[in-house]
Amino acid sequence: IGIVVDEAQAKAQIEKFGADMLVYGTIDSTQDPAALQLNFAWKAPPLQNEPDPAFGHQKLGKSVPIANVRQGLYKEAVARDPTLLLRVNILIWLSKGLANNMGGAHDTALDFFLDAEQKIVGWEDDDGKEVLYYFQGREYLALHQLKNAEEKFTKAIKLNPDYVNALIGLGNVFFDKASFYFLSQQPLNSDLNVCKDVIKGDQLVAIADQIPITLGEALTATQQAVDSYQLALEKAPGSTWKPLETVATYMLGRGYRLKGDAARLQGAAYWPQASDDLIKAEDLISPTLQQFDQDQLHGFLAYAYFDLASAQRARGAIYERQALSASDVQQTQAYTEQALAAYNSALENYQQCSAQKTLLDGDTAYLMQETIACYCEGYEILVGKRIGDLGGAAG
Repeated sequence: IGIVVDEAQAKAQIEKFGADMLVYGTIDSTQDPAALQLNFAWKAPPLQNEPDPAFGHQKLGKSVPIANVRQGLYKEAVARDPTLLLRVNILIWLSKGLANNMGGAHDTALDFFLDAEQKIVGWEDDDGKEVLYYFQGREYLALHQLKNAEEKFTKAIKLNPDYVNALIGLGNVFFDKASFYFLSQQPLNSDLNVCKDVIKGDQLVAIADQIPITLGEALTATQQAVDSYQLALEKAPGSTWKPLETVATYMLGRGYRLKGDAARLQGAAYWPQASDDLIKAEDLISPTLQQFDQDQLHGFLAYAYFDLASAQRARGAIYERQALSASDVQQTQAYTEQALAAYNSALENYQQCSAQKTLLDGDTAYLMQETIACYCEGYEILVGKRIGDLGGAAG
């Protein structure tokens, strides 16, 4: 397939050959003995049809010493090298799990990843095993087994504190914990229940032991999500997959959007803090739009538009409530105008989200954008009604 020198080429080769996974390596011949570093890139399907950064560079353990590279006498030695044979065994087990993940069989994928931990002899924790724990955590997250997912992502981070994917995965665990709590307290508008993957009441009951039971616990989970995303963003510049920094920036914005919305729901005393968090969310998310578009990551782009619009919609709701409690007509008018401005911005961004529905990503996927577009279309209607009720014109 030619020489693969970086992540961009790895992704290009995956797309060229229609492959799901590409294994490649680099040899550092400047040291003696030379060192072979194996890597793999995987065309990850979206997890629960939500933003998930699994695609990209995954380092497969420590580099393997290769003697006599310059003399060209290394082939037989490589074929018998126990460390390289261990890498092959690891790849076989990972491939089995990832293949089932591709088909949506998360239970079976998890079984393979758990079996790999028990059956691969000689794979030490300090030899790249964080990759296995990351994929275990990812499957647990897909199955809404949040406690187990948290344990596995934490274990991966303990082994490799710079593992951005695992930091985002851990943030997603806390994000889901908080989101499911707020959903249990304030179910979605009936207009949105037609969308795919809506968590219904009976499903919330089934995972009740996985989510917070008090507002205080939910707020703690929200802050933990923000903290994990913040750490991911700080580590992201060191990643070899360049879009990961944009993803981490968006994820942090998403976390602040949830934090701001949670503060808004606590009442008027918390509205100033809510507004600050929501504005921070907008400031983080807005710059990612152009980069996601340029990278043909329309799924991420659709979600970014959704969260940007949702932050603006939440600010509009705060201004609307402030208008109702204002002390004079002039103040009421000022808050109403601010509410209309925020709602109109939200409407525009929900429309942009909906427009991503049929646009394919660079790898021809579209499930993420198709899923979130349904919510965006529903919120377009709801926001349009708020604009009309306030006496404004949409757009």
